Amino acid sequence: MFFSHPGVPLEQHLLEVGKSAEGFVNRTNLADAALLASIARIMGYCHDFGKYTTFFQEHLPPLKRNSGAKQHHSLLSAILAANEVNHLCEGMTQTDEASRYLPLLAFLAVRRHHGDLCAPNTVIPPAQALADFPKLPHIGSAQREELKALPEQIKNIRQSPDFALVVLQMRKLGVADLKAFLVVNKCLNVLRKLGKLCYQYENDQVPVQTRKRVCSWMLLLYSSLIDADKKSAAQVRQVRRAGIPPEVVGNFLKCMPQDDTPEWMQKLRQSVRRAVMEKVKQIPTSQRLLTLTAPTG
Repeated sequence: MFFSHPGVPLEQHLLEVGKSAEGFVNRTNLADAALLASIARIMGYCHDFGKYTTFFQEHLPPLKRNSGAKQHHSLLSAILAANEVNHLCEGMTQTDEASRYLPLLAFLAVRRHHGDLCAPNTVIPPAQALADFPKLPHIGSAQREELKALPEQIKNIRQSPDFALVVLQMRKLGVADLKAFLVVNKCLNVLRKLGKLCYQYENDQVPVQTRKRVCSWMLLLYSSLIDADKKSAAQVRQVRRAGIPPEVVGNFLKCMPQDDTPEWMQKLRQSVRRAVMEKVKQIPTSQRLLTLTAPTG
């Protein structure tokens, strides 16, 4: 059996994270929710795929063996996620400019799901930099070591006596042809395509509206993944959103003790609140989150 965390079956964890991330995005009521929910599900199903290596499994207690970069899992997992998202999005780029960057977003979210988001070019090597693989003279040491570990990680999974089980478990999660993916040149080609996408996004004349969509998608996908991952790993229950009655703010204000705020300021605050309450009645609040900071504090 493979584990994601001590005592937690890896297949169970991948399934939980994928379903949870998908549900999180579906509840946003965004126009692109259906597409983005599918991307979130794929990311969740793939985000810990690299843990199928013996290097990672032996790093777990009680052995706690240190295999250096070979025991890391996010790079191989991110490449698989990008590959699967690319399959899903094939044929969409002609009608939707933003969707062509979805494999890039999936890679970045999975690659950084144990850290902070960063600029894509800090974790995706330029396409031409992979020409002399595995020499990689123009890539930083930390990234170079993880890239050089890829062939051994791929070989380790393919030569596992339980490889058929790995293929079966990932097929249940939608990865139709894991054997075709687990080839060094295939993984490098995925990285090369991502490198080109990264370059195009940074250097081409991408419309502002497209950039806004891509950035908002990135934040949503990353947030859905890390939220689902942490809850699954900690085995915590989902907490339902509490219903807040509309009169709760008014009741609170009535109970507030009088302070030494000048009378003109109090009247200004009351005026702002009345204006806001009238405006809220005209806005479909079910589809958005609204915040207001008045200059009165």
